[in-house]
Amino acid sequence: MAFQEGIAELLTLARVRPTAMLCAERLPQPCHRAMISDYLTASGIVVIHIVDEGQRMPHCLNGVARWAEGRLIYDRSSSQQQEWEF
Repeated sequence: MAFQEGIAELLTLARVRPTAMLCAERLPQPCHRAMISDYLTASGIVVIHIVDEGQRMPHCLNGVARWAEGRLIYDRSSSQQQEWEF
């Protein structure tokens, strides 16, 4: 899976030196970076967003996301659930 390969590469780099993910979005919420950050945070990895010069923000796991049986799950409501297996 491409996601797992990308995460593995990111973690390999991060073990050697401080590592950053970059994209065009300043804030993480409207960006794919939020899901990557949720996955890393749920896995116990500290994620810090560089929002602006001199402004950093720790990542907070999305309120509808949870880690269960090795998967990140986004609960939309009690009756509807969306799962992405990463």
